[in-house]
Amino acid sequence: MSMFLRKICFVLFFAVSLCGVAQNDNLPFFDSGPIRYGIKSSSLRDYAIVQKLLEPGLTTVSIPYNVSRGICNYYVEEIGSQAFSYSALQSIELSEGIHFIESSAFEGSKLKRFECPPHLRLIGDAAFRWCTDLEEIVTDANLKEVGVGAFRGCLKLTRFDCPPDMHTIGQMAFYSCDALKTVTFGKDMINIGSMAFDACWNIKLVVCGNPTPATLDNAFTRDVYDNALLVVPRGSLEAYKSAAGWKEFLNVAQDRNKGDTNGDETINSSDVVMVFNHISTGGDVVSAYFSDVDGDGSVSSSDVVVLYNIIINGND
Repeated sequence: MSMFLRKICFVLFFAVSLCGVAQNDNLPFFDSGPIRYGIKSSSLRDYAIVQKLLEPGLTTVSIPYNVSRGICNYYVEEIGSQAFSYSALQSIELSEGIHFIESSAFEGSKLKRFECPPHLRLIGDAAFRWCTDLEEIVTDANLKEVGVGAFRGCLKLTRFDCPPDMHTIGQMAFYSCDALKTVTFGKDMINIGSMAFDACWNIKLVVCGNPTPATLDNAFTRDVYDNALLVVPRGSLEAYKSAAGWKEFLNVAQDRNKGDTNGDETINSSDVVMVFNHISTGGDVVSAYFSDVDGDGSVSSSDVVVLYNIIINGND
């Protein structure tokens, strides 16, 4: 073999060694800082997946947009199954390159708040199950689906807002989130799995953005059907009142313009009277929702001030 060919072979061997693979759970992997990364292949390119937290006692972690192994550079696009499960992790910053969070990725961790990166499309089955310290989820526009049992047992979670393009919530996704009070579904929601919000006794408000009722399979507990307020898009009241699952709600109202507290399609002094009446004598869940003009969760004199500004200045 000529010297030239030997040099070529050596360079190739060295490059493969730097980008080479060692096997763990049938995935190539390498370590960078406190994170073990795996390599996956798509039709477009190889990319990195967060496979494991090597220091489970860490309370905060930042996942970069890309990560290098020798001369090879990989975009980080996925949080792998059980990557942070039952760790001490309280906060995490994900780069905008993350597209998927796989099953049980954060299960049982100590996360307090989670902000979805802008290109996240899927939260997998049981991804945040039994994150009992989780208080807030900030969703982003590209999130399309929440998997089976994804937030089951998140006992401190008080609100979940589906982005407009989200279409699916899996079975038992929020089962036993007993602090949950408000749920909003976007305009593209088409399927809400069975028992998705069962044992969520304290839900007071459900807001729907799709004029066509989503498939709803015994998703809520009886207390919610009896006591919560369901707010639906204008023109779709009868559709929801006759749709399977949705017709179980006893309190249903069409959405209104902000400040139109009495639903007469105008904003004037009669709306102010309605707010005053609610403050002084109380009212039903419909009155409470539409009289809360400033959106702080209660009806008070501040709602009157905001309503006066809308009437006088047209400010909303």
